[in-house]
Amino acid sequence: MAQIVIVLTIFFALLFGFNLLFNKNKLSNEQKKKVLLGGLIGLVLILILTGRVHWLTGLVVAVFGLAKALFPILLRHLPQLATLYASIRSKRSEQNKGYQQESGRIHREKAMSREEAFEILGVHEGATPEQIQTAYKRLMQKCHPDRGGSDYLAAQLNAAKKVLLG
Repeated sequence: MAQIVIVLTIFFALLFGFNLLFNKNKLSNEQKKKVLLGGLIGLVLILILTGRVHWLTGLVVAVFGLAKALFPILLRHLPQLATLYASIRSKRSEQNKGYQQESGRIHREKAMSREEAFEILGVHEGATPEQIQTAYKRLMQKCHPDRGGSDYLAAQLNAAKKVLLG
């Protein structure tokens, strides 16, 4: 008997969800997200009640579903968390000081000096263009984003090469 009730509940929930999603009266994206989230929560709830999923999985799904709404409340009621969050944001802004990121590219606001460029490439000030090019290639092979390096390091190497070689 319980299985019949569960199957009918799932059937009517799916029917209701599809009716809302594909209705002639178009739903906004926010309303669609709410319908899908409600369907996911209902599905997890049914799986928990039937013993197919552990109750901790349901708790994790609920926390992720409510995280967007709970985070500002946590920041308001836990001053230590708000302080930690603010310090992390300020550290990130200090690290990115002097740089702007536009459409996936990193742009430096102030010009790199020749001394900085020599230091970044690891060559001495009297290095020949061939030595600079060799050092650039060696470092770029290690720091390229396609090989696990970062965009920031690759941009630094490119800027250093540009300063020294033009």
